[in-house]
Amino acid sequence: MRAARALLNWSQQGLAEKSGVDKRLITAAENGKRTVRQDNVTRIKSALEDYGVEFLEGDGVRLKAPFLRVLEGDNQYEQLLDDIYETVKDEGGTISIFSAGEGVPTPEERALTEAHIRRLIACEATERLLVCEGDTDFLAPHSWYRWLKREHYDPNSIMIYGDKMALQIWGPPDSTIIIHNPLLARAQRALFDIAWDTAIIPPGGGY
Repeated sequence: MRAARALLNWSQQGLAEKSGVDKRLITAAENGKRTVRQDNVTRIKSALEDYGVEFLEGDGVRLKAPFLRVLEGDNQYEQLLDDIYETVKDEGGTISIFSAGEGVPTPEERALTEAHIRRLIACEATERLLVCEGDTDFLAPHSWYRWLKREHYDPNSIMIYGDKMALQIWGPPDSTIIIHNPLLARAQRALFDIAWDTAIIPPGGGY
């Protein structure tokens, strides 16, 4: 259980939230102080497998390579933000986003974005957001933003965080694809760095 959590960079609380199993039981089980009932084992194992953990014969675990997860439905945006937060919350880091659009279409999604930004700041994570030239609807700190020229902007976003890359595809139907692959994330981040270094710094904000 501990090794599987480490692969996903999950805390015990994160596993508890994803599986619906009490954190105290997970802590006790990992410390060898308690046996877990089969129904809870199934819930824990299913939660880990849903996020790409593969259980091997014996005691081994590994990530399916590459691990691909597709989010669909009305709450996919919330699921994506939760996955980003769970990935970076313990060690901080930077989330890099191509073609971000902070002018979210509903008050609910806007509130989710604002809450997400607050928790990123609390865990000392930051974002680099490439938005369309002229966009000033900034919900995050001004220094997190740069402008892409209009001819280079596309509303379908690409997010790079940790060893993952997420693609938001606007339909209908809307969908989000998360790929967990360190080499792919590293290559995409290198491309983002080039775009960031040549992007336009928006006026104002203390630059």
